[in-house]
Amino acid sequence: MALSRLVWLGLAACGAVSAPANNDAKTVDTTPMIDAPAPGPVNVVTQSRFSGGPPPGSPLGGIAVFAIRPDGTLADMQTTDASAATATLQAYDGDSVTALYPHMGDAGADLTTFMGVKHGDTLTFGLRFGLSSALVGSMNIAWPAIANTNYVVYTDCGGYGFGTATSGSISEYTYCHRDPMDVMIVARDATTSIVTQAGLIPAVAFQNGGTATLQNWHAATSTKSLQITGLPSEVTNVSMSQFEVISGNAAFSFGAGGAPSNGQFTSSAFQWPGQATLEWTRIFLMRQGNWAQMGIFDNTAPTIQPYSITAPALPPWMTTNYVFSAAAQMMAWFPVGTGPQKGTILRVNWSHNGVPYSWSFVVPPGVTALTFPKLPDAVAMNAPHLEDTGGVNYVRTFDIPELAGYDDVRKLPEMTLTGLDIAVEAGQLKRVIQNF
Repeated sequence: MALSRLVWLGLAACGAVSAPANNDAKTVDTTPMIDAPAPGPVNVVTQSRFSGGPPPGSPLGGIAVFAIRPDGTLADMQTTDASAATATLQAYDGDSVTALYPHMGDAGADLTTFMGVKHGDTLTFGLRFGLSSALVGSMNIAWPAIANTNYVVYTDCGGYGFGTATSGSISEYTYCHRDPMDVMIVARDATTSIVTQAGLIPAVAFQNGGTATLQNWHAATSTKSLQITGLPSEVTNVSMSQFEVISGNAAFSFGAGGAPSNGQFTSSAFQWPGQATLEWTRIFLMRQGNWAQMGIFDNTAPTIQPYSITAPALPPWMTTNYVFSAAAQMMAWFPVGTGPQKGTILRVNWSHNGVPYSWSFVVPPGVTALTFPKLPDAVAMNAPHLEDTGGVNYVRTFDIPELAGYDDVRKLPEMTLTGLDIAVEAGQLKRVIQNF
């Protein structure tokens, strides 16, 4: 099967002097010359990328960034400022812009490319990664007693079970701690494990060795359920989960799954604390065969009402028969369907003489293949070589309904695009639907 490749065309036109009509009457075309498209500024921000360096989102300068024309010509190359971690490239509309991050622990590198950039873009590179788990300290949490009850305390760093005790110590770590932080306590019937009460201590100022006390319990709701309707016939299985989000992290949850009937799946009713400031719903749709699953991620305000989503507009389904050639420096993928999409993000990896490399791409909607941009001579050794072997980490075609199009996608940091589900959980986006 012949594979199409991504080609961005830059067009230039100019006026011309016309030939004389005859020997007696000569005319000159006075159409003004039309200049070829001119380069314009594209702003680049490079943030931290690897564990062991600055925390995620921190400026990280000294990173090579470059704009490449569709024909492989270098439009501009800069190094981001050592302190501000910014640079301005002169690029043409339709160029690609790449950042090259040398690895901290070996001789390899990570590359990331935004395809199809435009003048005035600000492109932010960098990844979310886990921080060290150093102990910040511990704090005592207390609550009113309820007969025949077990208690679980949820913070930004997870859940802590304390049995029937009416107080307990929670620990906070550098990788998850927020200050101030919300603390939720959930009471479960000791016999049935059913949630009966819940309470929230909001905006707790952390004090190592200090105490925070819940003042009032609130009855848990029993009216919650999860439902999805209007599913296409190819969906053979559904997995639905809903989470209470505490200080930006998913805490208490309920999940259900199974085969849909007539395009519908509905969970049983369940007890729900209803104390968090945000609810995060995660839905996975599966179909038989070599297909990636489809993920639907929702960020909603807390409610005691059932959660229901009707006939969600799905982006194209992604087959898992990807094509990646390190030798040809190309990638192709095969989505099926015509649903809405705002773009595709993908990552490939390879090994050169035992040294690892990866390359991520943010690609406009509708594109299903690409040839890697030609790296400048000074960094060309970081491109895949003929003898290298590698594979595909992932290919995710996505829709973000609140965004108008790909121009808005490029405004999102790479860190957000590589973790769209996490961005919804954190309240940064309202809904994302993507292959996952």
